[in-house]
Amino acid sequence: MKTGVLDNINAIETRSARVWCRKDGIVVVEFKEGVHVQVEDNLEIQEARTSLLAEGKKQSVLVDTRPIKSSDSNAWKIFESPENVKNTKVIAFLSKRPVEKQLLTFYFAEDPNASYQTRLFTSQPKAEEWLNLFARIEI
Repeated sequence: MKTGVLDNINAIETRSARVWCRKDGIVVVEFKEGVHVQVEDNLEIQEARTSLLAEGKKQSVLVDTRPIKSSDSNAWKIFESPENVKNTKVIAFLSKRPVEKQLLTFYFAEDPNASYQTRLFTSQPKAEEWLNLFARIEI
């Protein structure tokens, strides 16, 4: 991983994504165009997210999956890992089209008993609006 600067905020470049923390505290995972996501990619992204973690704070995360070409079926299981659960408040996933949204739902079905909430969006402003609902809530 190498660190760069994006809007005066440190951004971490991984093989498959750019990860940074916005000024409003939302962590953004922006996948690179045409990438095939594997387990190792999401492990590297989790490591990047952990390095951005403010002590004692859980992260609200915006994951932009729109540039992804494909992924391994087990690549998304990392989001269920104890470390990820410990560091996550909520995750909003962005997808390009409703069809992709339905495919992502296979991995991230909304579960009222889940350790954190996830929601799928095709609109970035709506995803950000939903994430901002959790900004003042300590979970």
